[in-house]
Amino acid sequence: SAHMGRQLPGNCLVLGELGLLGELRPIAQMGQRLTEAERLGFARALTPNVRGGSKPRLKHMTLDACRSIDDAIAILA
Repeated sequence: SAHMGRQLPGNCLVLGELGLLGELRPIAQMGQRLTEAERLGFARALTPNVRGGSKPRLKHMTLDACRSIDDAIAILA
């Protein structure tokens, strides 16, 4: 948000670890964190691309998968 001079929408969440080359990496217990975020009222989440694993069943949250910080910026632009 600082790069673009804009704030993230109040109902948007970004999860993941940012690598030195700008890649987004998964974090531990991402499914549980997303479920809790939905319960708290978040409607959208930007997450790293994750292969395999189980995805949480989210009824009121949109997930956008990103490979890099550039992908995340493009989605939010």
